[in-house]
Formats: sequence, C-alpha cells, structure tokens
Amino acid sequence: MERCLFVFLCGLLIFNWPFLELFRKGLAIYLYGIWLVYIVVLALVTRKAGAAKKSPQTEPGEGPA
Repeated sequence: MERCLFVFLCGLLIFNWPFLELFRKGLAIYLYGIWLVYIVVLALVTRKAGAAKKSPQTEPGEGPA
C-alpha cells in the first residue's frame, strides 16, 4: 500500500509544472518517455503487491500438521 502511494505521489511530481518547465523544448519526448517508465513502475509495484497478498509468508516446516 505504501509503495502505491509513493508511486502516485511521484507521478504527481513528475507530471507537474516544475519538471514540465525544465523539459520545455523536448516536452513531447519527456512526456512519452516518462509515461512509459511510470506505467512499467506501476505494473511492477502492483504485481509485487498482488503476489504478497496471494502467498502468505510462512517458515519452512510450518505447514498444516
């Protein structure tokens, strides 16, 4: 959950005014590139969050008796 919130806040930052002003001349390249990176990072974070929910962490040998 914390990772998703962190990715969301980073997305707000990188798609907001200060960064868009820095890359004014190559804005289209910046937007397409950072959007691609953002989607990949979001997919990785959600995949890890989904895998953590499905497989509870148990120690070896702690299975049902």
